[in-house]
Amino acid sequence: GLALFYGGLVRAKNMLSVLMQVFTITAVVMLVWVFYGYSLAFTAGNAYFGGFSKAFLSGVDVTTLSETFSKGVAYP
Repeated sequence: GLALFYGGLVRAKNMLSVLMQVFTITAVVMLVWVFYGYSLAFTAGNAYFGGFSKAFLSGVDVTTLSETFSKGVAYP
């Protein structure tokens, strides 16, 4: 949806370029989340952000419980 929104703001000749930029940025953000973001968000650390103990999703699998869920709730 976001790609089509930004694509509608430019001329037709620039539509493909804008679509590719949005998809590329989305892919980069997803990779950064997998590499570092999850670890910074869901591990123990100081008052502002967590550590890098789960960088690259090490030790995370389908049976891992997130600290934001109640006990007994797992990823489907």
